[in-house]
Amino acid sequence: MNEHAPIATTEWTVPSSLHHLLVELLTDREGQTAPHLWLLRLRGELTAAFAEIEAVRAAGGKLEAYRAACTRVTDAAVAALLHIARIVVDQNAVSMVTPITCVAIGDYPARPRRRSGQGALLLLLPAAEPARTRGRAVADFMVDALHEIGLALEPLVKTVGEIDAELDRLDPLLDRPRFIRGRYDLFVDMILLFENGHGRVDADGANVASLPKRAG
Repeated sequence: MNEHAPIATTEWTVPSSLHHLLVELLTDREGQTAPHLWLLRLRGELTAAFAEIEAVRAAGGKLEAYRAACTRVTDAAVAALLHIARIVVDQNAVSMVTPITCVAIGDYPARPRRRSGQGALLLLLPAAEPARTRGRAVADFMVDALHEIGLALEPLVKTVGEIDAELDRLDPLLDRPRFIRGRYDLFVDMILLFENGHGRVDADGANVASLPKRAG
């Protein structure tokens, strides 16, 4: 079986080898002993996945499908980094609640030809302690890990209150926010902030009065 079979132009999926790695990661209970090895493997799988996506695009794949594929692979990588970060820096926390929220903003997917300033990965922190300190530790690990695995994302680490204080400056970056993984309540708080301050809409184009449902 070819684990790196070409991706169909009509339905793009995460390559099976990357999917298997993510499943293996989720069941690993000793990952904290060698996180650099997980990051090294993840970088290799992402490089191969994006190479496939670029090849299909170059062969005439549709732009919409290309963007969807980049988003799926990038989402998978962000979810994996959040899992690794919690194992490494947050495993002994008293609370089991994830202390951070990962949100895609703007033209977020980390494809090779992406230009700087088009979008970013927003890492939302809780305002209250000790969750904020925990969230900062997880975010710091993820920011460093993004560089290690070669993802061309621009991490933005903020609390909802900090976004509120800088909304005018940050507004161009905060286009089309979309929940990826983590504490959904923080995402809701941010969406409500947009509605109150700018009459913004969610990623599906609907008014915030009907917030998008949490995946799963």
